[in-house]
Amino acid sequence: MGMAGQLRAYGSGDASGRGPAWYWQGGLHDAVLTAAALRGPCEDRQGRPARSCLALMLDASHALSEQDVVRLDLYDATVKGGRLRQGGIWLQDELTWADGRYALRVTLGHGQRESPLRVCFGWAEVTRRPACSR
Repeated sequence: MGMAGQLRAYGSGDASGRGPAWYWQGGLHDAVLTAAALRGPCEDRQGRPARSCLALMLDASHALSEQDVVRLDLYDATVKGGRLRQGGIWLQDELTWADGRYALRVTLGHGQRESPLRVCFGWAEVTRRPACSR
């Protein structure tokens, strides 16, 4: 299998620094998904066009780490499983890379229930609160 086809996996809380620069290495455990919107076509901050964008808005103020993350934009995104349910608490995630695309698996907690979400995407942008407002 060539380099593009190799599977690479990253988990939040993995402090090895192996993930992409935009990845939330410290983890988003206990962040709350406040809103989600899938739209298309769109552009990223550099003006690159994408077929779709999944925007995940978070309140990470009570997360164990990465408390400055407020938004994840996943470009050329397709929801492969689960539902985007506002109010879910981020319990864990795993990011994998294979064949030129990322796959993000997130487990969200809703009271006593857990709901998985799986999204495939081409690239991402993470919005963080400025240091002066932390």
